[in-house]
Amino acid sequence: MRRRMLLTPWLGLVVAVLLLVQRVRGGGIVLVPSGSVNLVSGRNVTGFLSCDPPPTNDVVIDMALTSRGGESERNFPVITPNRVRIRAGTTSASFTVEGRGEGRFYVQYQVTLNLDYHVKHAESVIMVLSANDGWEGIQFQIGLNLAVFGAGLVFFVWRRLFPRLRLPIWHSHPAGLFERINFDQLPPGKFQSKYGMALRHGSSLSDRARRFVSLPCDGKDVIEIAGLDAALSMRLHADLGHLFLFLTVFSVGVLIPIHYMSGKDSDDPYLDVSFQETTIGNVPLQSHWYWGHVAMTYLTVLCVLRLLKRQDDVGQRVNVDSTRAVGHRSVLISSGLPKDMNSFQLRQSLAKICCPADIKATVVIHDLQSLYRILDQRVKLRNEYNRLLTTYARANSGTLPGCVRWCPGGVCCPSVPEVISSYVSCLPCRSLCCSVPSQVQYSPEHSGARDIASILENALLRDRLRAASIQKELESFPSHVLDLYAKRQSTGAAFVVFSTVKAKLDFDERVRLAQKRQLPEIVFPWDVMSHRDLTKLEEQPVDTSILKSLVLRAAPEPDDVNWPNLTYKPQSVKRLCMFVFYQLMTVVIIIVFSTPTAVLIYMKLDNQSAVYAMFTQDVTSIVAKFATSYLPSLLLIAVNWCLLTSLFYVTTFEPWLSESERMKSFLKKGFSYLLLSSIVLPSIGVTAVYLASEQGSSFHHGSEAAYIEKFMFQLGRNFFIAYVCQRAFLGSILQLLRVGERFVYQPWLRARAVTKAERRDADRPWPYYFGYDYAVVLSTFMVTLLGVVLSPLLTPFGAVYFYMKYFTMKYNLLYVHPKSAGRGHVARSAYTIIFVCLVLFEVRDAAPSRRHLLTVVVVGQSSRWQW
Repeated sequence: MRRRMLLTPWLGLVVAVLLLVQRVRGGGIVLVPSGSVNLVSGRNVTGFLSCDPPPTNDVVIDMALTSRGGESERNFPVITPNRVRIRAGTTSASFTVEGRGEGRFYVQYQVTLNLDYHVKHAESVIMVLSANDGWEGIQFQIGLNLAVFGAGLVFFVWRRLFPRLRLPIWHSHPAGLFERINFDQLPPGKFQSKYGMALRHGSSLSDRARRFVSLPCDGKDVIEIAGLDAALSMRLHADLGHLFLFLTVFSVGVLIPIHYMSGKDSDDPYLDVSFQETTIGNVPLQSHWYWGHVAMTYLTVLCVLRLLKRQDDVGQRVNVDSTRAVGHRSVLISSGLPKDMNSFQLRQSLAKICCPADIKATVVIHDLQSLYRILDQRVKLRNEYNRLLTTYARANSGTLPGCVRWCPGGVCCPSVPEVISSYVSCLPCRSLCCSVPSQVQYSPEHSGARDIASILENALLRDRLRAASIQKELESFPSHVLDLYAKRQSTGAAFVVFSTVKAKLDFDERVRLAQKRQLPEIVFPWDVMSHRDLTKLEEQPVDTSILKSLVLRAAPEPDDVNWPNLTYKPQSVKRLCMFVFYQLMTVVIIIVFSTPTAVLIYMKLDNQSAVYAMFTQDVTSIVAKFATSYLPSLLLIAVNWCLLTSLFYVTTFEPWLSESERMKSFLKKGFSYLLLSSIVLPSIGVTAVYLASEQGSSFHHGSEAAYIEKFMFQLGRNFFIAYVCQRAFLGSILQLLRVGERFVYQPWLRARAVTKAERRDADRPWPYYFGYDYAVVLSTFMVTLLGVVLSPLLTPFGAVYFYMKYFTMKYNLLYVHPKSAGRGHVARSAYTIIFVCLVLFEVRDAAPSRRHLLTVVVVGQSSRWQW
């Protein structure tokens, strides 16, 4: 009680001192702009400074402009008047800010007259952007992309509603809307029985459309029509769309309001401002609103992990639904078998180790490369012979295609010697003027020696000799083929098909125990796992010496195997040299295509460059909007397409065992480059611009703040939004129309096709290359994933992209492309890359260690959030 009585006077004294300090300081507050504001270059905005309460004497506030990004002073905004005076008896005074050069600038406020008042906020941020980098640029992006997509969609529907209409180059369309193309030329009855029930062939257009919408993308019908790879890919696209649609709710509802309102007062003096505050760069440093970004990061991680778990569950189910697949219960022994062991001996040896009833089939693989080369050579000779005779037969009857008549040669491209000899002999004119419609036609099955002699009567001597030579070669029996087959050698590899998945997994365990070391898991997580008693396996008294040298791999489906690539000693020096050569080619291609990418990024980021300045003189013109807002990301997509195409053809020469392995290799290379060009280079491009500019010459430790200021300024522009938007609209319509195939490849081959087989091959759609598609999709996924926190406006564009990609992909896989032979190997690699993207996303957010964001750490500011 006595202590309380002693403390009471001291507490009263402290309160009195505080009141005295407050009275000396004065209760006046100058309300200044807070947070960050965007301003269009070349335009101005009016702001206000106000006092509360109204001053009895004039109050003068000085405003100082600074740039932590090293911007030149000639680019600083102009504040008029720079010294604002709030006269006695008034509450506010106005000032004008006019943007000149683009950049991120800071305004410091200080009361220099009537110190009874103090500013409520010490500084605010002004971001000066081009008009095409704000909302106007985004609206232009959406409008132009919608127009292109709408025009392409109208053309797509029109071509399929009137499939019999013949166009000059593309002729008639092979199928109507929501009708599958009969590229295998099956009889009508067989084609109807195969696809009629699943796709409602023969029914009305509305029934077919409803069936397309209602058909589950990973159901049994889709697996039977398009394959297991197609079902897994479509499910991933749909789930990615659901993921970003769910995250869009929080991005729009939480982060975008934070980016607008964090650090701002309800009575902010700025008026009539066109905002584009959609990035984390607009959140003031040391803001307490960073909790939203932290929560969004955790939510995103949980959603992506749930996505991967769902793909795992779908993989288990579709493997059960795929009744014709044998790969999930098969094992490929890639090496380790004796060279003299045959299939029967292997089965007998394995029957001593496993239950004989568990072994369904064993096939020892022999090295038949020499035999394949001979057979391929005979096929090429047969095709050349048929093309030669058919060309002269159709030339005599006047039905030869004009492209072949005037530019003779092979089916792929003209031949210069043939063109010269043809024109010297006047064959094109003779075919055009002296044709006889009733002339004999050539048929490989029915034409005899008399018909062939009649066809070649007016042929060139060189062609007659060539036809006779090929005919002699084909009529001779290749007896050495039998010798090669009799002397074939085993590759030391074999396929073993088990009756159940459990039997296969038990065999894997026996091999591991025999080798006394852990081999890489060769099964997929969706395979049905079984409980295995390892102790019981170890106690079995069987001879497992044959298992010690075996190297096991996941077995592809039989239709997915590239049989000519199965050779003895796959790890030979020759193959090692070929592998190194192809990797060097890949590196060279990446370097070649990274150079124009870096140039494009430099032109986009360096707003003082001469190229960029050419289009910014009149920002309201359509040309300026297209060049500064639309063209850079479009050129980046074009460069990426060129590189992916080059990498794709490089992988065709690599000796992969299966097509799925080739697609997996291409996926890893393609994604690595797209990650570099679409994410890393646009980020490090800021460094290139910074170092290439004047302030970059003085770069030293401690100047990281200037770099971060540059980065945060570039993040406020719409480069990544334009990239994802173009991927969504342009990419979808180009894929739906199959522009490269339908507008270039097929018309060219059709114009040069002479025989029936060539015309059939020209009309056959390409297979769907899942490795190519996954590389593009996952790179866009990575861009959108990073934008969930950094630039939330990217999230809805990402959702639109994946939904549009899903529907276009579903249509093409169901009605156009042939069935894929894989069983999910490429999808498994895609899931791994998604997890890698998630790790990169976490590293990006957790890189500051005990700081909450990289920006705060590099700038040197402390944070309220501790990691």
